[in-house]
Amino acid sequence: MVYFIEIFGNNNKTKYERIPAWLVANEGIVTPSLRDSFSASGQGDLLVGNKIYKDVPKIFLKLIDNFNLVLEILSQTSAIELSEFWGIKTTETKKTSDWIELVSEHSRKIKNAKHLNIKQILIEIIASK
Repeated sequence: MVYFIEIFGNNNKTKYERIPAWLVANEGIVTPSLRDSFSASGQGDLLVGNKIYKDVPKIFLKLIDNFNLVLEILSQTSAIELSEFWGIKTTETKKTSDWIELVSEHSRKIKNAKHLNIKQILIEIIASK
């Protein structure tokens, strides 16, 4: 969720291509049903502060459930390494805002997430921490 931003997009043919190779090479993990981990079970509701967001795709529910870990990985991963994963130049001071922008950019391509302002939701969650 930190390294492979494309999982927040809509290209089902390519969005899970890089993850399995990385898992095998770096963690020794083989997973035959990776897509199900992120998107099976469709949608649900999300409570942020006192606002309820309806019909939120599972990928974003998973993101919010794991948000503390995501922030920890972002803070512990160098900007140089993140730049390589993301294909853009980032810095230590901008890496969190760049990550939010990339997630937001990819999420706009998801048909059933067009009603959500993912960028604003992520900013609200960070502000509440």
